[in-house]
Amino acid sequence: MSNQSKKEYLVTVRAQYRNCQTRNEKSAIISEVVTNLQIVRKSAIRLLKQKIFVRRKTIRSRKEIYGYDLIKPLKLIWEVVGQPCSKRLKPDIGDSIKKLKEFGEIELFGNQEKLLKQMSTFTIDRLLEAEKDISKKEYGLSGTKRSPLLKTLIPVRTNFNAKETKEPGHVEMDCVLHCGESLSGHYAETLNVLDIASHWNEKKIFLNKTKAKVVGAFHEMKTKQFPFPVLSADFDNGHEFVNWVLKGYCDRNNVFYTRSRSYHKNDQAHIEGKNYQSIRRVVGYDRITDQKLVEMINDMYQNEHRL
Repeated sequence: MSNQSKKEYLVTVRAQYRNCQTRNEKSAIISEVVTNLQIVRKSAIRLLKQKIFVRRKTIRSRKEIYGYDLIKPLKLIWEVVGQPCSKRLKPDIGDSIKKLKEFGEIELFGNQEKLLKQMSTFTIDRLLEAEKDISKKEYGLSGTKRSPLLKTLIPVRTNFNAKETKEPGHVEMDCVLHCGESLSGHYAETLNVLDIASHWNEKKIFLNKTKAKVVGAFHEMKTKQFPFPVLSADFDNGHEFVNWVLKGYCDRNNVFYTRSRSYHKNDQAHIEGKNYQSIRRVVGYDRITDQKLVEMINDMYQNEHRL
């Protein structure tokens, strides 16, 4: 019999022993314990008379300081700043509250402002946990199609070196689809180009993407919009980038071009993050098929939403 079995057996027998009314009944139980546990009679009596003390855990309730009433103003500040991580958000909370109060965009009660300024990064993560749940995040469809013909001729780049992150002219490119919930038919797409060093961002939207339109939009950005020469371009493996038209253009204009690895979005982390900040938050996820709307969005890209 194992030690655990002995303990369970004694719990049962001890209850019977305490409920005995006569001496003979107690003697019979003692004899049974001596036989089953193979111990002397005095030890059996001590075990049966032993009192078991159950330690009760005292639950200390900690007073709640940062309540759920802080989620709404914290979420507003987090979205205005650009949804950064808690370590980047915490230093900007004070200045953000000041600016939002100036324009009447936030309303705080009691000591909410004091609590927002003094809360730790762990508290920020706890209060924003539901907002950061990626299962609830809305995603657009991906239209990237493999183009294996040129993949062997285009070198792979997984990151930028120290010089490239400090020298303007090294860009990442990606196309963002405005197709709604279906990839069929005609719809608009935005070519998004981001400089790694300066984070200078240029965008152009067009209907019915073709290789020529992508190269034409990139040429316009390179020659008219970027204030510095474009030295290199990095893109994904979609057929709109991996084709002979863009390869010929880059070769003629001395633009070094590379591609990311297939199914590795982190290879293009800069432009992937910018797709949401500069396009999805402004244009949304709806389907765009109207040429007049495309022209309006392009005008916004070049004026109100520049950089």
